[in-house]
Amino acid sequence: MGGDAYDERPDPGATLRLLERYDVLEAGPEEEFEHITDLARLIFAVPMAAISLADGHRQWLKAQRGLVARHGALDLAFTPYVLASDAALMVDDARYDPRFASDPAVRQDGGIRSYLGAPLRTPEGQAIGVICIMDTVPRDFSEVDAEVMQQLARMTIGNLELRLITSKDAQTGAATRRAFLDTAGRELERRHRYGGRVAIVALALEGLGQMAVERGPGAGDALVAEAAGAVQGVMRRTDVLGRLGPTSFAVLLSGATASEALQAARRFREALGVIDHKLEVRAGVAAASADHASAMEWLAEAEAALTLARAHGESLGQAVRGAHDPGRPARLN
Repeated sequence: MGGDAYDERPDPGATLRLLERYDVLEAGPEEEFEHITDLARLIFAVPMAAISLADGHRQWLKAQRGLVARHGALDLAFTPYVLASDAALMVDDARYDPRFASDPAVRQDGGIRSYLGAPLRTPEGQAIGVICIMDTVPRDFSEVDAEVMQQLARMTIGNLELRLITSKDAQTGAATRRAFLDTAGRELERRHRYGGRVAIVALALEGLGQMAVERGPGAGDALVAEAAGAVQGVMRRTDVLGRLGPTSFAVLLSGATASEALQAARRFREALGVIDHKLEVRAGVAAASADHASAMEWLAEAEAALTLARAHGESLGQAVRGAHDPGRPARLN
């Protein structure tokens, strides 16, 4: 059973940064990963298979087949052992394994009896999740089975790595989060070397979910695409639109001061407001600073300004380094 455990626990912060790099945290289950769980079920002839991602504190189910509960794979006692291992974890009969015998998913009638899982390790060696199969009857797993599961784990990571090659979000035409951060990173480096002005406007669209429900099936995707088009319609040709999540975007404004970025944020909000009066748009602005060590840190500051604006009931927020009260955004609406 299992492999050698690492001496050090995974760094949740480092894992979260890797998950953000792959741009998968907010996407929910995805077809390409469900194909892999289908393959795992066929190979091992089992009723259950799942792929989940984890940063040490939270987990996201990316694909599942055969689980009774949608998040049934996330709270299993097996997962921490897999994440801490450099090999596949094999459990032939969990009822007789003291590590898992008391788990509710094992104790219940028709519960999990056998389990085989492998860690999803990035090229850097960081465990970011688990791929596993489960059965309601005991199984006699072999080393060959373990190697097959590890190959499926490598296939899953390979799919994630392929995401880094793709720079455009197919639904909206905006840059993917990764591509946006790459562009922002180059702009930030140019600013550090030669000076100049550049800013980021983070945008959050609130109310899209309810609007999608009211408009019917397929409306959510159409609304997101419409929102992206509205922003692109009032952007300058030199601006870069990035999709950060299902309902969040950011715009990179080369050559813009903080004041000009605020004006642009108002322009974006007005354009988005035309879509529907129920759509609430919040924005956060952060001008590049010499204090920003990375594009991710710079973007995080714009997103933090947006979050604080929401907390204070404001629509626009500006991150101001060195201000008397940097924890609260300026009142801009």
